[in-house]
Amino acid sequence: MKTHNFRLSAVVVLVMLLAMGCAPVSYIGNSYEPTDNVDLYFSVDDIKMEYTVIGHALGVGGWQKNHKGIKEALIKDAKENGADAVLITGMDREVIWQPWRPWDWHVDNEVTALFLKYK
Repeated sequence: MKTHNFRLSAVVVLVMLLAMGCAPVSYIGNSYEPTDNVDLYFSVDDIKMEYTVIGHALGVGGWQKNHKGIKEALIKDAKENGADAVLITGMDREVIWQPWRPWDWHVDNEVTALFLKYK
């Protein structure tokens, strides 16, 4: 019985750790056939091709998740939605701390982006 409880606890902890390591992306927009290659831009001035915006995305990483992980999640989601490029439009970091629960704090990192389709 103890072994079963230990295994169940270990699985629950593993799932929680994997979930904390993921950078979820919220996307609203149109979807097309998946693409294999997505260009990444940080300035609209760098885009030399004609394009249309197919959607808006928000990548969020909690518990000290770095922006690199969020960027990779945005690119993965862009490929799945058929985007040809991702334009990073902003980033934010917020420390969430409650004075009545000083042991319970975390950092939320957010990256906003546009998904682009070349014409």
